[in-house]
This record gives sequence, C-alpha cells and structure tokens, in this order.
Amino acid sequence: MMRLSDAACRGCDPEMFEPAPKDYAAIDAARQICARCPIRLDCLLVALETPAAQGIWGGLTTGERARVHPQDVDAARNALGIDTPKRNLRAS
Repeated sequence: MMRLSDAACRGCDPEMFEPAPKDYAAIDAARQICARCPIRLDCLLVALETPAAQGIWGGLTTGERARVHPQDVDAARNALGIDTPKRNLRAS
C-alpha cells in the first residue's frame, strides 16, 4: 500500500497544485510532478471521491476530474484491486 509519504509532491509548495485555470505553464509544471508519482492513481481516486477537491490531483485539473464517469473510477479501482471505499490518503 502506498502512503502519502511516497508522494512525489511531498515537500512541494501546495499552491503549485492550485494554479489559475488558464495558467498552462503552472498546470504543466504540476502535472510533471504528478507524472513521476508512485501514488498518482490513489491521489486521483481520493480527489474523485471528494467533490470539494480543487486544483491538480493525480495529474488532472478540477474540470478534467468533473468529466470522469463514476464507472471509470470503479473500473480503475477494480483493476488495481482497491476495494476500500474512500481511502484517506492525507492521513497516511
């Protein structure tokens, strides 16, 4: 099981993951960190289960996550063998 301490963003300025909607350079910079993260999918799943989550999570913006269908989330969980609902990634 991956933990928050394994996150590639650990130690980064959290504001880096809350760029302005059209600040494409900042969005790309955050995504580059997410791209090398070993817990990227876990992070994304937490954000998908948390409607109030804003910013970049798991490499996706708030708007991109809004377009992810709940069945896609279930399929990702099943493919990874994740059966625990609403994992609390931040507490790890």
